[in-house]
Amino acid sequence: MAMHPSTSFTWWNVFRMIDGGKTLEDFITVEYPGILTTPWPAAPRFRRENNSPHVEDICAENNFAYFGYDAVPLPQAVRADF
Repeated sequence: MAMHPSTSFTWWNVFRMIDGGKTLEDFITVEYPGILTTPWPAAPRFRRENNSPHVEDICAENNFAYFGYDAVPLPQAVRADF
């Protein structure tokens, strides 16, 4: 029996702070008729850490090519545009 995906795939997220504002919960529900027999729930939680620095990685400047391939060259500006 072949399963063909439906065009009525839907999902939604509900974000809320729990544990007195120390944790962000992202409650996800997925409905995919023809593939899933019932709605699929998931609830990943993200804990706030005050003692760790926030490190920002910008893709174009921190592209280290970990897998040894050069897919696209990085953009280069001749002069600043701001």
